Amino acid sequence: MQCILNTHALKPYVFEVSKIDTLEIPDIEVFIDDKPVQLKKQVIDLDNTKYSIIECLKKFYVSATVQRVDPKDLFTEICKKAPRFRGWNQQDSHELLRYLMDGLRTEEIDRFRKAVNSTLGISGPIKDLDPELLRKQRAMLEVGRRPTIDSVFGGNLVQTIQCQKCHFVSCRLEPFMDLSLCLASVSSSSHTDYRTMGKKKGNKGRYQDDERKEKKAKWHRDQEEEEEIVPDDTESSSTTSESSTKDDNEDNSKGDDMSEAVDTTATEEEQHWENNDFLKYTEVLADVDETRLFGRTVYNCLSQFTAKEVLTGTNAYECEKCCLKQNKKVAKKDPKAPKKKVDAVKRYLIFSPPCILTLHIKRFEQYQAMYSTSTRKISGFVDFDFDMDLAPFCAKEAKRITPGETSVLYRLYGIVVHSGGLGGGHYIAYVKTRNKVPHLEQFYKSSKCYEDFIQRATDKETSLDGIKKSYEQCADEIEDGFRWYYCSDSSVRPVDPTEVARHIMTAGCSLTPDTNNCNNNKSCGSGSFTPCALVKFSAISGGTAVILNLLNTETSILTSIFLIVVANFFFSDLFWRIIQTLPRDIRGLKTLVAVKLTIKKALVKNVPLHHYWLESVNKHPDKDAIVEVESGRKFSFLEINVLANQYANFFDSIGYKKGDVVALYSENSANYFAFWLGMSKIGVVTAWINSNLKLEPLAHSIKASNTKAIITTSTLTPTLENAFSKNLLKSTEYKIFILDDTKVENTILLADVISNKKEIETSKQPSFKDVLCYIYTSGTTGNPKPAVIKHFRFFFMSNGVRIAFGINNRDRLYITMPMYHSAAGVLGVGQTIVNGSTLVIRKKFSASNFWKDAVKYECTVSQYIGEICRYLLAQKVVPEEKTHKIRLMYGNGLREAIWSEFVERFDVRRIGEFYGSTEGNSNILNLNSHRGSVGFLPTYPGISALYPVRLLKVDEETGELIRDKNGMCIMCNPGETGEMCGVIKEGDPLLNFEGYVDKDDTSKKVIRDVSKKGDLVFTSGDILHWDKLGYLQFRDRRGDTFRWKGENVSTMEVEGILQPVMTVEDASVYGVELFGKEGKAGMAGVKLVDDVDITKFLEETAHRLIENLAPYAVPIFMRICKEVEQTGTFKLKKTSLQKEGFDVSKCHGDAVYYMDWPTKTYKLLTSDIQKEIESGTFSRF
Repeated sequence: MQCILNTHALKPYVFEVSKIDTLEIPDIEVFIDDKPVQLKKQVIDLDNTKYSIIECLKKFYVSATVQRVDPKDLFTEICKKAPRFRGWNQQDSHELLRYLMDGLRTEEIDRFRKAVNSTLGISGPIKDLDPELLRKQRAMLEVGRRPTIDSVFGGNLVQTIQCQKCHFVSCRLEPFMDLSLCLASVSSSSHTDYRTMGKKKGNKGRYQDDERKEKKAKWHRDQEEEEEIVPDDTESSSTTSESSTKDDNEDNSKGDDMSEAVDTTATEEEQHWENNDFLKYTEVLADVDETRLFGRTVYNCLSQFTAKEVLTGTNAYECEKCCLKQNKKVAKKDPKAPKKKVDAVKRYLIFSPPCILTLHIKRFEQYQAMYSTSTRKISGFVDFDFDMDLAPFCAKEAKRITPGETSVLYRLYGIVVHSGGLGGGHYIAYVKTRNKVPHLEQFYKSSKCYEDFIQRATDKETSLDGIKKSYEQCADEIEDGFRWYYCSDSSVRPVDPTEVARHIMTAGCSLTPDTNNCNNNKSCGSGSFTPCALVKFSAISGGTAVILNLLNTETSILTSIFLIVVANFFFSDLFWRIIQTLPRDIRGLKTLVAVKLTIKKALVKNVPLHHYWLESVNKHPDKDAIVEVESGRKFSFLEINVLANQYANFFDSIGYKKGDVVALYSENSANYFAFWLGMSKIGVVTAWINSNLKLEPLAHSIKASNTKAIITTSTLTPTLENAFSKNLLKSTEYKIFILDDTKVENTILLADVISNKKEIETSKQPSFKDVLCYIYTSGTTGNPKPAVIKHFRFFFMSNGVRIAFGINNRDRLYITMPMYHSAAGVLGVGQTIVNGSTLVIRKKFSASNFWKDAVKYECTVSQYIGEICRYLLAQKVVPEEKTHKIRLMYGNGLREAIWSEFVERFDVRRIGEFYGSTEGNSNILNLNSHRGSVGFLPTYPGISALYPVRLLKVDEETGELIRDKNGMCIMCNPGETGEMCGVIKEGDPLLNFEGYVDKDDTSKKVIRDVSKKGDLVFTSGDILHWDKLGYLQFRDRRGDTFRWKGENVSTMEVEGILQPVMTVEDASVYGVELFGKEGKAGMAGVKLVDDVDITKFLEETAHRLIENLAPYAVPIFMRICKEVEQTGTFKLKKTSLQKEGFDVSKCHGDAVYYMDWPTKTYKLLTSDIQKEIESGTFSRF
């Protein structure tokens, strides 16, 4: 804000921009989407609407002249445009500047668009408008006026690519508002391209594959179509240029006139000339000073930024002159034929320097850890100039430079400095005050926009010369009385220029010469217990002790200090937190010790899981083990064991042995449990396949397990056959076994072939540390991944819940969730194995029958996820709600908002909320039913060694873990939010991370160098908040996943179904919140190719999604994006789409559709339906 106040060029803009009252359209032909649009000369009146950010800036400048400046109103308006800046989290100052500039620019463009729409009679949804009318609108906006803010901060880069074979040069302009420079960390003699550091190298055909998208140059968040550079000596944009002997001024004049004849919206084919007219744009205005290309300097960074880059190998270039025509001919004959490519040299130079140059020093450096690539901050001093000549980095034929000049001088007046590391530090600023620059008034009054101003200057008018003379005449006056100031959160003080450099050098901070900027790092406050605080406390205590000793000489100084420390402790926040949480923490410690002792004994015993099952069989063979609700079948412990033995002996007889894998693709049933229990007896691993999967995800899951056979049911066989018929699976590679009693053609009915009831020989049995099963998780890498679950891990998870929540062998456990999940399959079914409890199994959850079943089958314990609790609360009141015997419900996802209502309405005595992941080693429990909490971590200093879980700070924008200056992760303190991680200890079976079947998937979930060099943790991907009392609350999923209907959905999996559709240019899938719903509903933003039949597309896409995905993974909303914000790699900007959600008013005229499940089609989302969804009255999801 201090730098903005001292940006003199911005002040006249703020007061003059609202005075612009017309939009002048020239008589010109413009190409939009490769189609010509003829415009006629006209003047459009602009309204006098006042825009919020501009008005706040006016107040900002006015108040600065008379009183203390309060940026609150301005900051509030920025937060409306970018909600991420709300709250008290520390943010990036460079991004704040970006959002401010984008907001100003958007307000101008909105004003122009409103006037153009009024002139053309455009109103209502864009989708209903004539395409020709829309193209005319875009053409008028393109040629009418550039936003005036561009005249302050905007400039242009020229990118040239020169073929090394024919020496043909192609080039294009790229607008910029600031330059981001990677910090030169290697010798200056190297030709490393610092603009691409950290990006993946070797992207095949980068320049030809993305040619169409690269031509769509973006100016930050509001799309701007690219301008072609026209050689100054050309006579026609479509003819071959010839040599000219005219002087530079005539050339410039003709070049500017010619720029109006070309397509200003970046057509698919660029204009080219054969005599290397673009070669001049590869040359610099002045030579680089070779003696300055050493060390970490801004000069060196700029040199690296504008250095030549050789395109060769996989990055070879498809030359338009010597390759393109030949490739097109070859492609007609053989579309798969390899393209001809040549070596080329690529370069960026500054084509039009901005009025205010903003440089951003990026101090990120990527390095390869053992399991992943990590990022850290490059610390140290960066040298800079107070006066800098930009000429060595400008093109020789650059615009906005007085003809004949060989220098482009800038004078530093503002620096924003970030002091600290990736995870901790603060911002300060150094600002130079100057007198008013008189020629700026002339600048704004002499032209309507900067482009018009430069147009006249290159036509040999005296504008530039006049300004130069004006500046030379008043240069001494401008600099007279200047002063540098140090500005921080708490103080502003004058400093000497030499102190500016000296302070920054000793602090080792990054800086940004010219206007306000910073290194692109996030800052997070450190904990309250710091060395500084300790020194301060010691000094105060010692001083107080001395005073007490002087007042009462009988009391020694040491005694006084002791009394002060004790008194401080009893009145401290820590003491009162201990008082409130000590009973909970003692109970937690006792539970942890009990679980570890149980597991330790089991590890010493080293017998497989089924031995603990046999203990229950021997104790009460005739007791009910499983009761099936739908079928009414009951199985005793002995009957289940006999059935398990039959399965085991049969598969043993046909050659299955320890380590083999079979896929179990079935609904909940007693046979499901008996089958995998039998397989565990002979060491055969069962892959628990999600019974909701179809086609590609189903095929992937089966293939990923490397299975030899598929065990399924008659009801799921058609789904499996569908995957076979589409060649997603080869039926010849698998044996199909039917688990229920219905025969299916070309399969083996297990009921007909099993008979041997004997126990399995000990020699064929696995050990306690062998693999028991694979349970699939959906993560950030796409399709479901099989996580490895060993016998001891199953035993550990089951006993952890049993000990923590007091489940005993007299309990009857009601299972309504799918048994392929770890929640029901391990934590639920496990109670029968390790505890001898009875299971009451329902094939599918039924809200209306839940309490009726609980009463009928005398259930005492049940499980839940958040969705189940919400469904139950939505049901009508029934008598069974109060007559049931359920004393405990345990699970995860019960939100604080409905916790009390759920407990009071259904009279459940205890809620056992917990947090954990199937494959992970980070598990926590809510032992005292604290409302809204998934568990706790004690807050006592130094106790973390007893609890092998960590909460690490995360960058909210990028989702990456934050690291300090030493490259270590930053632990959260109470009151902060971070990612839950589990400490990995390879020698400890309980703390080791077994991971997935695919080792690459395993490595992606492990990070190194967390609290010390070489240590490892498992990253859960879950964001939790740690409150002051140590309770943890679940916040969100990190990465490309969201949770819906109790299931984790991979956005990459859904995108993989959408992107192969030929009419989809790009697709982005994300989760959006719905009122009264747990988790987030899926939403897809798609960009379609031109002239697509939307109705047909929606029908076909709905069918494809429903056919390929489980119902919970099908996007609830579909947004058809006409004009989209893209990332630097031309992907749809997911964060922007997610913030706008399904709010039709925020979707910029894009049509939004919702999935109507009764008809299985997407229907248009109207404002009325949106209100129903937001109020929670819409019930068709």
